Amino acid sequence: MVLEESKQNKGHAIIVGGSLCGLAAAIALAHNDIEVTVLERTVNDRGGGGLGVDPFLLQQVTDGNPLKTLPMIKSYRYTTSWLMLRNWLAEQALRTGITLHKGVVARAITQSMDQVLIKTDKGDFSADIVIGADGYRSMVRAHVDPIRPDATYAGYMLWRGFIDERLLKGTRLPGPMLDLFEKGPWILVAYAVPGRDGSTTQGSRQLMWGWYDPTQTELLEQLGCIEDNRVRHTLLSEEIPATVKKEITARAAVLWPSPWKEAILTTFQAGDPFVTPIAEYRSERLVRDRVAILGDAAHVVTPMTGSGYATGLRDIQSLAHRTRDGIRGSQGPLALQAYQHDRLRDAQRLFAASRNWSRDYLRYIY
Repeated sequence: MVLEESKQNKGHAIIVGGSLCGLAAAIALAHNDIEVTVLERTVNDRGGGGLGVDPFLLQQVTDGNPLKTLPMIKSYRYTTSWLMLRNWLAEQALRTGITLHKGVVARAITQSMDQVLIKTDKGDFSADIVIGADGYRSMVRAHVDPIRPDATYAGYMLWRGFIDERLLKGTRLPGPMLDLFEKGPWILVAYAVPGRDGSTTQGSRQLMWGWYDPTQTELLEQLGCIEDNRVRHTLLSEEIPATVKKEITARAAVLWPSPWKEAILTTFQAGDPFVTPIAEYRSERLVRDRVAILGDAAHVVTPMTGSGYATGLRDIQSLAHRTRDGIRGSQGPLALQAYQHDRLRDAQRLFAASRNWSRDYLRYIY
């Protein structure tokens, strides 16, 4: 009862987006005794590939213990799968007492002097502040900065996939380190993450690969992934034309060495490959009164920076620090303005690193 009264006195935050940054932000705010509601548009998660994690930073943000409870492989950095991290964060978040609504699509945001109202397809929600953690196509960003709401296409894309090592019988399996190969205009980045059961032993892991490809812009435009140089959506396996799959697998068989050649071919045959057009976004602002953005909603960059999620966690650290005294009344806007002061420059620096890498890549290959 004391905890509930404390939360109510410190205010109510709505987080739009229940993915990696959204859930971590929910945990951090809940630890400040703020009531938190998370609105997530998807119902079922399909995967999302792999990523590097700073477990010490993650532990600071969530007050959890990922080193003991989150399956990871230690190599040049700690790696895990997107889905495992998502599930781990969801477990941590629910323990803090947050309210998570799945299958809720946020449509519009309006503000008054004391509250923010979000209109969704499931009704209206109101709170003292709203945090947008809704990714590179953020609708919250469109409210924060309506003049510059969209991430732009960087000029290349990623073929992506992951496959169970046990499907690659008779193939030499990689060690824990990241592999990187360049052939012509293409770059392949590949590494291992824990298996679906959490195993980290060689032979029972998952192999993750990302194939940078600057030659598919016309295809992306034809399939509606890019419109007017704006990235609209990714491309799921069932949306990739059969003729394109055949062409890509034939190219993979020629370009890439074992075991990654076999991993790619097996992914296309028995797995779930997908396409990610690379988008970039430079924030000019992170806050509008009682509404703020963080993570991929605030800074969209190429995965080659290796810093996207870590930067999102640092956003959350600042947000948690600035809201520790609550968000009711005038506290909310003041806390968010302080958060913007903390984080805007780092977001812009990350974008600059991403843009420089993208330009150098495209300049080099062309």
